Amino acid sequence: MLIAGKLGHADEAQRILRDNLNKGFIYLPVIVTELERFDRDADEKRRYDEFVPSVIEKMKRIAP
Repeated sequence: MLIAGKLGHADEAQRILRDNLNKGFIYLPVIVTELERFDRDADEKRRYDEFVPSVIEKMKRIAP
């Protein structure tokens, strides 16, 4: 879905997200949002190994 969005296929990206949410992937919106932010802020030279733990903490907050 991230790739579809980057290619300008917003409707397809939303469909993929919706389909995956319907399949039970409840953490996907958090992951997608954070990956989009990571990509957007790439100029800040954020390190991936610092980024991942912050995403995991956000996922823990929405854990059922």
